[in-house]
Amino acid sequence: MYLPPSYTENTLKVHKNVLVMHDGNNLFDPETAFMGNAWMIQDTLDPLIYEGQIEEVVIVAPYNTPGRGDEYTQSYDKEEGFGGKGDLYLDWIEQTLLPFAQKNLRITLDKGGRLGLAGSSLGGLISCYGAWTRSKTFGRAGCISSSFWWNNKDFLTTVMPTHPLTALNMPQLYLDAGTEETEIYQDTQIISQFMSTKAGFVLGKNL
Repeated sequence: MYLPPSYTENTLKVHKNVLVMHDGNNLFDPETAFMGNAWMIQDTLDPLIYEGQIEEVVIVAPYNTPGRGDEYTQSYDKEEGFGGKGDLYLDWIEQTLLPFAQKNLRITLDKGGRLGLAGSSLGGLISCYGAWTRSKTFGRAGCISSSFWWNNKDFLTTVMPTHPLTALNMPQLYLDAGTEETEIYQDTQIISQFMSTKAGFVLGKNL
């Protein structure tokens, strides 16, 4: 987990910004990260918080498991030969991980508001899926280099059209992809266009 700078200084403060980040083993420490390449998110967050550029946030970051490909996907992909346990994984986050965090940390779970999901690749996919289908719980999502190609791009063709959002339950979504990730970049653009033209999202406001 990541605790913001004031967490130990102000023991009365209850933190409202809570972010669940997938692949927790890759976030903080090269020794636990895949191929020794850690995000080192604390080195980015600490200065931004100290300088007042962003609000403080508590990050709860479960490690991935050998079942990562199943747990981070919403459907079974015949070509890949696995997938489809994403809802079980999101259930676990809601019913087990978050209550555990709330019991042990000074946080309040503002469901549908300041509680969010974030990840990259398949982690980006399950973050977008979680916020789109469970926006009453997860009001924010960071979807980075998301694997929108999964199962013939069924997030675009099936998930979004069959789970319409309204102005009352529309999450804040951040989509990101590098231009050298040609297919992922193109898919991200298409997803963004769908969100802004068909689902009512506004670029620069909630997208």
